[in-house]
Amino acid sequence: SAPRMVLSVPGYDLLPMLASRCHILLKNLRKPAEKGYKIPSGFLFNYITCANYFAEIWGWIFFTLGTQTLAAGLFTAAGAYQMAEWARGKHRRLVKVSGSWGRRCHSFTAACHA
Repeated sequence: SAPRMVLSVPGYDLLPMLASRCHILLKNLRKPAEKGYKIPSGFLFNYITCANYFAEIWGWIFFTLGTQTLAAGLFTAAGAYQMAEWARGKHRRLVKVSGSWGRRCHSFTAACHA
């Protein structure tokens, strides 16, 4: 229906651009010869540990809302589950590295830590 498409198409168009911005920030964390772990910051990373997963998952949620197919829903659910698991692991690691990181959300959920 038209209202469904009016809501889902802009979200599906915008969120991959946000994910690309996140991937560029991650790519530019270290200089080519630099070693070691760097904590991402800026843009959505100031609020969400795995901002790239956030944008990716929500992009697929909007796609699923637009298509309303079982295949899209299953793909989105499986991908969201996997990325949420990765995000929880990365969040735990970042909390160990930087105590201040623990006040950010770990993925697409509202599961933020105080």
